[in-house]
Amino acid sequence: TACSEQGKGIEAILPAAGLLAMQSVERNIRFIHLSTDQVFDGTSAPYTEESPTNPINPYGHAKAQAEELIRSLNPKATIIRTSLLYDLRTPDRQTTRLIKATQTGEPYRLFVDELRCPVWVENFAKVLLEVATMDAPGILHIAGPESLNRWDLGIGLLHHFGITPTPNIQQGTIEESGLVRPKNLTMISSRAKQLLRTPPFSFLEAREKFQNLKI
Repeated sequence: TACSEQGKGIEAILPAAGLLAMQSVERNIRFIHLSTDQVFDGTSAPYTEESPTNPINPYGHAKAQAEELIRSLNPKATIIRTSLLYDLRTPDRQTTRLIKATQTGEPYRLFVDELRCPVWVENFAKVLLEVATMDAPGILHIAGPESLNRWDLGIGLLHHFGITPTPNIQQGTIEESGLVRPKNLTMISSRAKQLLRTPPFSFLEAREKFQNLKI
């Protein structure tokens, strides 16, 4: 996942954010920056737009620094923090790996102690389009209305794509993995609820909406 990856991708986050922020000011262009729930440490959930950041991994640090830089260069910018994005039409990268594991039998663990507020990517795209039409400087949390652990989300996506979980797909914990990851990144999208007409859907709501689209 992004938060556990090292290297040039993470190193590019801060300079790219600064360059885009400056260009948006010079050209008088609306700037919407996508950030992450990984700017929090996972010990003081639920998090609001006003909660202080305290990242614990390189990706989170880079995104938190990018937020600060953007706000200093372009106070009119909108910074959207979101959570896990999932697709119901085509399996995303993580779900593709999970599906492959059911086919190969390789051990695959899904965390039961990492809580996120996942968002259906098509729902998220509609929210972004709405944000683009309004003047909303500052931070917006765009996250699902429920907290799910990786296990519940992963198994739910397998069932959605008509795949039966296999015995090699097992529950795991962050501590067992040795990774540095926040445990509870539950976010409250209070400001977004006041401003937006398009609500982020829960996982069940998203699946129901998707089924209605197919009819």
